[in-house]
Amino acid sequence: MNTNKLIFIIPTLNEEGNIYKLVCKIKKIYYNYQILIIDDNSTDNTRNEIKKSFLQYNIQYLFRDKRMGIGSAHKIGIRYAYKKNLILQ
Repeated sequence: MNTNKLIFIIPTLNEEGNIYKLVCKIKKIYYNYQILIIDDNSTDNTRNEIKKSFLQYNIQYLFRDKRMGIGSAHKIGIRYAYKKNLILQ
């Protein structure tokens, strides 16, 4: 299986202390996988941590302007994966 066609979809809400560490761990183990983070209008420093991950690991992200829930974040991620012809993990 071609691992560069696999994607992790990660919804976030106020995960400042966790998201960068998670991305680092995923990229250390699964370096050829894509990561899509969908942030649901975090009120802490999560967005800056996501941007830091983007600069270091070239992840994909989407910042939503209001809280829309984890279910809709998953739906957006799945649509993105299908559009890009990726396999969900």
